[in-house]
Amino acid sequence: MPAPRRMPRRHSPRLEPFKKTMDQWLPDDLDTPPKQRHTVKRILSRLQQEAGADIPYSTVWDYVHQRRQEIAEAEGRHRRRDS
Repeated sequence: MPAPRRMPRRHSPRLEPFKKTMDQWLPDDLDTPPKQRHTVKRILSRLQQEAGADIPYSTVWDYVHQRRQEIAEAEGRHRRRDS
């Protein structure tokens, strides 16, 4: 039986300058009503408008998905799957 494959951790250098900005928005969403939270599409839109970012949607989705889980765990909250 072969050993299970390890997926390489992907890095996105184009996303690096915007991580700090997204990390400021995401914790605030924990206390915001669900209808008013940032979606990945809205985050990407804001980054493009406010910072001139040229990043693919999938790159932002990967980062936001991971960070939301980390932030919720750090806050001791269980995050529902609503996005």
